[in-house]
Amino acid sequence: MRKFLFASAIAMLLANSAWAVEFEDIMGRWCVDNGNYNDFSQSKLTVIFPDGNKRILRIGKVEVNGDKILIEWADNTYTQYKLYPNKRTLIQLPANTPEKSTPRRVLKRCEEDDRDQDRNQDQDRDQDQGQDRGGGRNHYRD
Repeated sequence: MRKFLFASAIAMLLANSAWAVEFEDIMGRWCVDNGNYNDFSQSKLTVIFPDGNKRILRIGKVEVNGDKILIEWADNTYTQYKLYPNKRTLIQLPANTPEKSTPRRVLKRCEEDDRDQDRNQDQDRDQDQGQDRGGGRNHYRD
């Protein structure tokens, strides 16, 4: 039994040390700890703010080194990210340069329906409020 546990532990260590990030691993939607949504594609990052406004950052170049991804934006600024092995947590690493200072941010992989569900709840609330003024939407006449 000890040999089996030892072999399993060695296999897990080797598997973790061989793990490497690919840019494709961060593609898609991420929920940010400040309330924003980030949506990565091959050529851009779309930041969607809680008020619905958007900011698009064009990607100039991407470098991958181990578990870190360095993105050079089209305006020649950089942002570095670290992806955890579960591929569900992405950390925007802090940067302090003369050009800019950015905080550390925690991004979690969003469920695809999070944003749609929020939108549907808002629409339902708006419909309910509008219909209530007219006597309700579920009144039937015999």
